[in-house]
Amino acid sequence: MMVTVEPCFHWVGYHITTALLQEGVEVIGIDPLSSDLSEHLYLFVGRNSNFQHFYDKQDKEQHVHGEEGEVFLHYYAGEITVEQGDQVLSRISMPCIYGEWMSAPDDSIQSEDDLMQWVMEREATYIGDLLCQSLPPVLSKYFPRDPSGRDEEKVRRNVREVWRTMQKVNAIDLRGF
Repeated sequence: MMVTVEPCFHWVGYHITTALLQEGVEVIGIDPLSSDLSEHLYLFVGRNSNFQHFYDKQDKEQHVHGEEGEVFLHYYAGEITVEQGDQVLSRISMPCIYGEWMSAPDDSIQSEDDLMQWVMEREATYIGDLLCQSLPPVLSKYFPRDPSGRDEEKVRRNVREVWRTMQKVNAIDLRGF
């Protein structure tokens, strides 16, 4: 199975891309690499033999012929659209989410505790949990459900990891790359 993800280096697309690659799925990523963060994230997957990167759709179409059954995942304005051929399989409206490599969602978040409070107040969903729950059946074998549900300790672990990467995102944004 081949899956095309666009944009693959927005933090949401990056999570989709890496989850698929970890399961051995062939991924084509489309992303203009227009920020320091996207260039940084590229370094994590760019050498994976199951990954090909193209700057735009036209570039991909010139170099790769679509595979029968290829799935296209497009993230835009808080929604993931899943297509196969000319058919839209699913549209997933994103709830309030958080995850590694996101920018601080609010200027008032200055610490891990602030982030934890933001997550709890908004009942934000961790991106990994959302992908496990929301991607359509065509991808379900690649995103097994997590039966543990939402508990505070799991949220705290996720927040800790997200806070660590938020610090890296801030460092990348401030110093360039």
